[in-house]
Order: sequence, then C-alpha cells, then structure tokens
Amino acid sequence: MRWLGEGLKYNTSLTSLDISDNQIRDEGMKWMGETLKYNTSLTSLDISDNQIRDEGMKWMGETLKCNTSLTSLQIRYTGIKKEGMGWLGEGLKYNTSLTSLDIRKNHVREEGMEWLGEILKCNTSLTSLQIRYTGIKKEGMGWLGEGLKYNTLRIKSEKKE
Repeated sequence: MRWLGEGLKYNTSLTSLDISDNQIRDEGMKWMGETLKYNTSLTSLDISDNQIRDEGMKWMGETLKCNTSLTSLQIRYTGIKKEGMGWLGEGLKYNTSLTSLDIRKNHVREEGMEWLGEILKCNTSLTSLQIRYTGIKKEGMGWLGEGLKYNTLRIKSEKKE
C-alpha cells in the first residue's frame, strides 16, 4: 500500500480506484489516508471486502477532513464497528465533497447509527447512503431519523433477498 500511496500522491489523471478484496489492513489505510490528503483527482474509492477495522477508519476520517475530490466511498464488509463509525464521522463533519457513502455489511449497530445521525446533522453533501445489513434496530433507526431531519439525503435500503 505504501508504494501505491506514493504513486497516487502525484497522479492527476486517475479518478476511480477499486482496491476491494485485497487483504488490506489498518496499516494500509494509514498509507492510503496520507495519500488522499494530497491527491486531487480521485473521485471514487472502493475499499470494500478488506480487513480494515476501526483503527483503519481513524485514518480515513482524518483524510476526509481535508480531501476535496472524493465523491464516492465504498466501505462494504470490512469489519468496522461503532468506534470506526465515530472516526469516519469526525471526518464527514468537515467534508463537503463526498456525496455517496456505502457502509453495507458492517457491524455498526445502534451505537454506530448514533454517530451517523450526528454526522447527518452537520454534513450537507451526502445524497446517498447505503446501510444494508448493518445490524440497525429500532433505536438506531431513531438516531438516523433524527439526523435526517437536517439533511436531504436519499437512503437506499434494499429488501432482504
């Protein structure tokens, strides 16, 4: 990841990067996070199906605070939980470019939805949020609903197959 990150720092033409299902861990997210602070061309990033946990989301959260080019972020099935949502949320509070966030198949549950609800109160750029199979129950939907009062986001919640 370090070498990929170094290359992306200076690349000005790549707009979409799918590095899903590559056994990337938290340490790899540190490199990717540092890279995205400088890269201004990448608009879509898919880091799904990797072994990124809460610590890795700390780096992504820091990145989102200053990145102005990413519009789509897919973090499906990585293993992030409520703490990871907290880190991600801290970045999203300040981010004004991200319009689509996909956190399907993570174990964010009720507490993670509390963070997400708070994020939605501040973030006005998100227009699409995918939250399928995140373990949300009644209380989590309440937090989400509270945040949506302040946001114009369209939630995509697919029916179970």
